[in-house]
Amino acid sequence: MTSRSKGSKRKKGHVSFYEFPDTESVGPSETQGYEEVHTEFLQQKEGLIETKHTVYVPPSPTKPSATQRQKRVQSPSPPPLDPQPSVKTVVPPVMEEEDEDSGAYPGLWKDDDGSSDEEDGEADNEGDGELKDGPRKKRRRTKGSNPLRVFTEHADMMLDEMLRLEGPGANGLVCSQCSTSTCKNYYRCKDCTIPVLRCKECLLMDHAACFTHRIDYWNGEFYQRTSLRDLGLRVQLGHHPGDPCPRPRSAINDDFVVIDSDGLHRVSIDFCSCHLTTPTAVQLLRARLFPATATDPRTAATFRVLETFQMLSFTVKASAHEFMASIRRRTDNTGLEDVPDRYHEFLRIVHEWRHLRLMKRAGRGLDPSGIKGTKEGECVVLCPACPQPGVNLPDNWDTSDDRWIHALFLAIDANFCLSRKAVANESLDPGLNHGFAYIVDEEKFKTYLADFGSLFTEDKSTCNNHDAIKSASIRGGKGWAVTGLGSVQCSRHDMKRPNGCGDLQKGERYVNMDYFCLATLRHNIPLLLVISYDIVCQWSINFVSRCHKYPPNPILGNPALSIKYLVPKFHLPAHVDKCRTNFSFNLTPHVGRTDGEAPERGWSGSNELAYSTREMGPGSRRDTLDDFFGDTNWDKSTRLASSLVDRAIEAVKIRKVQVSAWQQFARTLPSGLVQEWTAMVQTWEKDSSSQNPFEYEGKLITESTVREELAREEEERVKAGNVEIVHDKVSPSEFILQGLNLEDRIRRHLVKVKGQGQHATSNTLAANKDEATRIRQRFIDWEKLQCLYMPTVTPLRQADGEQGGAASENVQDICLYLPSDIIDKHPCSDRLAKYEFRYRIAQAYSSIRALRGRVVVKTHMVNSKKRYTHGNREITRSNAKIQEESARIAQEASRYRAIRQRLVKLSVVMNDRGWEKTFKVLKDEDLRGLTVQDRVDRVGKQVREKVLGEGYKKLTWIWNVAATSTKGTNDAGGGCELSDEDDTEGLVAHEGHADAGLQGSGDTVKGVEDDSFQEGGWADTDKGGESGDEVSEDDGAAEGDDSQSDIDNGQPYSKDDPALRIEFCHTRARAHRWQEECVLLDEELKRVERFWEWDARRWQAHGDRYRPEHFAVKVGPQEQAYPELAERSHEIAKVLAEGKLAYARRQADIRRRLHTKTVKLRSEVTGLETVRVGGQDIAARVMVECARPPSPQQLPPGH
Repeated sequence: MTSRSKGSKRKKGHVSFYEFPDTESVGPSETQGYEEVHTEFLQQKEGLIETKHTVYVPPSPTKPSATQRQKRVQSPSPPPLDPQPSVKTVVPPVMEEEDEDSGAYPGLWKDDDGSSDEEDGEADNEGDGELKDGPRKKRRRTKGSNPLRVFTEHADMMLDEMLRLEGPGANGLVCSQCSTSTCKNYYRCKDCTIPVLRCKECLLMDHAACFTHRIDYWNGEFYQRTSLRDLGLRVQLGHHPGDPCPRPRSAINDDFVVIDSDGLHRVSIDFCSCHLTTPTAVQLLRARLFPATATDPRTAATFRVLETFQMLSFTVKASAHEFMASIRRRTDNTGLEDVPDRYHEFLRIVHEWRHLRLMKRAGRGLDPSGIKGTKEGECVVLCPACPQPGVNLPDNWDTSDDRWIHALFLAIDANFCLSRKAVANESLDPGLNHGFAYIVDEEKFKTYLADFGSLFTEDKSTCNNHDAIKSASIRGGKGWAVTGLGSVQCSRHDMKRPNGCGDLQKGERYVNMDYFCLATLRHNIPLLLVISYDIVCQWSINFVSRCHKYPPNPILGNPALSIKYLVPKFHLPAHVDKCRTNFSFNLTPHVGRTDGEAPERGWSGSNELAYSTREMGPGSRRDTLDDFFGDTNWDKSTRLASSLVDRAIEAVKIRKVQVSAWQQFARTLPSGLVQEWTAMVQTWEKDSSSQNPFEYEGKLITESTVREELAREEEERVKAGNVEIVHDKVSPSEFILQGLNLEDRIRRHLVKVKGQGQHATSNTLAANKDEATRIRQRFIDWEKLQCLYMPTVTPLRQADGEQGGAASENVQDICLYLPSDIIDKHPCSDRLAKYEFRYRIAQAYSSIRALRGRVVVKTHMVNSKKRYTHGNREITRSNAKIQEESARIAQEASRYRAIRQRLVKLSVVMNDRGWEKTFKVLKDEDLRGLTVQDRVDRVGKQVREKVLGEGYKKLTWIWNVAATSTKGTNDAGGGCELSDEDDTEGLVAHEGHADAGLQGSGDTVKGVEDDSFQEGGWADTDKGGESGDEVSEDDGAAEGDDSQSDIDNGQPYSKDDPALRIEFCHTRARAHRWQEECVLLDEELKRVERFWEWDARRWQAHGDRYRPEHFAVKVGPQEQAYPELAERSHEIAKVLAEGKLAYARRQADIRRRLHTKTVKLRSEVTGLETVRVGGQDIAARVMVECARPPSPQQLPPGH
């Protein structure tokens, strides 16, 4: 959707600008100014005073246009002008120019004279380049375009007015109400809107209900601070204003402090103690004062200050300590007054206030069972877009063919910033929300940990070492009671779920995360779950088996429940190859464009609370987080419809692009391959145990696999009698392998010695010396074998001064004389050289794999440091780890370069250079993950600036090496690697595909994340797209002509080409994910509509209990004996019922308006329910396949 501002900029690009001189007939000349007369009217006692000022307006400065300066294009004749009203022109008077630096703000506007030019809109031409008529005309800035400069011109006037308020004013010492001028003192309220003087009697009468206003009095020289209490104001509670109580009772010692947003106020309060009395706390609450204690309170806070602080704690994450410090300074900023300290009372009040507001907004006050009847998770703000049976799902949701659109997407994660120090305990600081909202009930959770905390042991990981990614999990220890917070939440809308959060004691133990997951699954879930977790490949292995040992839970109690396990997109690159396909959101059907990284985005807001919550007691911390999560959920709920609409508009647009790109790609392939690969990927999507079309077949190329193949070949030669046995135990291939292993062992030893430093311990030095001794002995043994297999080496050693093994005292001086060392200068066995060549190929593959793994680990360590690490100590430790990983990368890079040099020497003699296409020269800039693609000329400027995901990232060549062998290692390359042409067309190898890319941040840009904008995927929609028109010759063959492909170029497509098959499957997956995203967004918008409609009915039902016709007061025996008491009880209950009914109606009205807003926004989205393919519209829920045309069953109704 094009924004209005963007559209206006595009219109400006087609406007012709003209310049012409002003003439006497149309206005003042360029060298003349004119005068203007301004009349001002001032109201005074004697009447209106009229004042006229004549202002000289100087001539407007002119400047030749860019078109005139550059003499590019002659502009056409300007159109005729309408005559302008004439003005009186005068010759400007001769005036001395004032120096800019002589004003109150010297040099502030030196570079801006008020007539400087500014680009009339930035160049946002979506790649159109410059305008045909030359550069755009620049607009002239005026004084009004820089308000701060205007302020500096009026600063003196404003300062004078502020000082004017320090005096009595123009009216003098007269009461503004009774006009008395004989009072001893006159008073002014600083909080009333109009600062007028009053006498004491008028002031007290006006402020009977405004007892927290701040008062000053004129002492004859200046205004001095006083208070309403000092002036004798007493506040009567329990009665209507102006109705005195016959038996008033003051607070203890007549000392009562009210906390308000503008200060701490000492107030003289009288409580009611007559026959109409109510409890003290009730009297305060009815005056909108929250008492610090329920009995005999001496402190209260206004509802206003509590509402203000609560919102500040949500938005700017202000702590109670900081807030009260500002209140104290607002009370007295000189330190001369005795300001009461009410910090601890305020903490208690805020804790209780948060709890009561939670109960109120959850409707517990409207339920007959009250707060005691609250169930676990009942007080949460539910996600309107998540599927909730009986709330926002259609009637036949559980029997429909498209059950996948009703799946619940959950994301599991832990946040180690939300820790808590070992201060207080449950007895000193108990919580008030006993599992009522987002955090689980602490008592039940501790019982569970006591029963199952030591029952399970962590399984040995079958994936990468994820501690490198989660280095924050090692925090904790002495002084910390909680090391973090675990969460299970909605992953598509980033909203917390009921009982989905809880404390972590040490790291992310399975037993903790299992409890949070099972606790939230107890709350109204559908039959299909999609659970994402950064270590789901390990956590999910025994999750169901662990559930069998837990108490009854939703996993065991619902056999129809189906669960998909996936890894969030940002965390996926840290996993092994198998995980990158089996747990990929991009490759899994029916998940749309979900990324699973919602918790990471949500933590950014709650992390700012950590500085205050870590100092809290256990109960206060849990209730504070519950309150914050509730506010976050509500804020997102009110904006959810707008967000979904924006995403839907973007998804429809990109779906068209991706479907078009896939269709064009498929047209260039033979129909047989399209049919075969489509069937293959469909089979894998239904059964993940079948052949994975996104992976390369064949064995992984390693030294072990090469050794196995060489041993098999030697065995065949021996059986055929084609080889002479030199050694009965060590074959030639084994001899070469031992030499290569010895070479690696020497390299690792030298690295270790180099890194031991100057302050190595005696144990370290001794261990290194022992290792050097073992290496020398191993070399001596291997040298004896070398004399048998490479006898030509003996003269070389003798010529170099070596006599057997005694020559190498230092490990770094050992020379192995492998075939690659001597083949270019001395004769050597071709068979041994070929063996080493094949081993070196395997070493190169291993080195590339190691480099990629190290780059992944380092990247995630850097990101982990940014996300989790705080404080100098942790940052220093993280930097040290990152430096160690950088050193390992440099060492492995050096090893690869040495291996490649050996391959160069061997290939020269063997006349085999095919490996160079795979193993290129390694540069330092190649040692990175994914970078933003440089070639972005097909998209607009804004897209180029926003693109952050995988869709437009280019892989360095190390990620395009497929380290598998499909034809045996007799080939020089051994595996498959994509050419530069392939890479620019979007074809990437398995390990380096964009689905496994390293994102620079957890945040993704709407519509520009992951695979969305792969090069080659931005097809020209005018040449095909969803319209089904034929594509151009540059894009492939004509529609329906399967024979036109690379066959004409002598490069026929083959089903054995894994790179082409993988790219076909990835292109299909991208198109399908965007189709699914449109379907999911359409259903989510419908669910939001149903949710608000249901919620409005729920609140209306709450209020119906208190309608007058349904309301009845139960009268007890004592009240029946006293009719006056019964009547009073009925009146009190009636007033309470009216308040409850009004609150329920207001909440229902808010939901109805949100429902109306959602319906209106959804009507603005088009194209969600159908997708255009082959010139016809088909139902959007049917995924487009290029293997066959859509069947009549796929067509939507009416087509």
